Amino acid sequence: MIMKAAATVMIIAASGIWGLSGARRLSERQEQLGDLKMALAYLDKEISYLHTNLSQALQNTAGFTRWPVNSLFATAAQELSRKKGITADEAWLQGIKALQAESQLRPKDMELLATLASQLGTSSAFEQNKTLTALGEELALLQLKARQETDSNHKLWSYGGFIIGTAIVLLLI
Repeated sequence: MIMKAAATVMIIAASGIWGLSGARRLSERQEQLGDLKMALAYLDKEISYLHTNLSQALQNTAGFTRWPVNSLFATAAQELSRKKGITADEAWLQGIKALQAESQLRPKDMELLATLASQLGTSSAFEQNKTLTALGEELALLQLKARQETDSNHKLWSYGGFIIGTAIVLLLI
């Protein structure tokens, strides 16, 4: 009898934790999109107004930004400063890979960030400003969409895990 009760608690707890982690991932994505938007605005300021070289601008942005978003900028800055002959495009794409491994961002979010690669470091400060501004606006839209998704699905994930666990226990009894 004790084994049955322990198994019941474990099943409900495990599926509840699964549901809560799904809800947390939704919230984290929304926050990370906001962090990205702020970081790109900071990078834009560094490039367009302070005329900081790209490697240093990326490093400064990494210092300004929270984890895991800062891994994008830190990795890109390291790639640019460590390896001779690497382009800003290649360094940015390496940063995106680092961010993808550590964040809750989706492949579509990464594709959007990859569009900056061809402009970064190769065009004028004015053109980079336009690109960074447009990218920031797109990220704001993605964040709004993510907020709506979080609002509509947060309770579903939170309660759904416990409900699924309870259903599994009822099916096993």
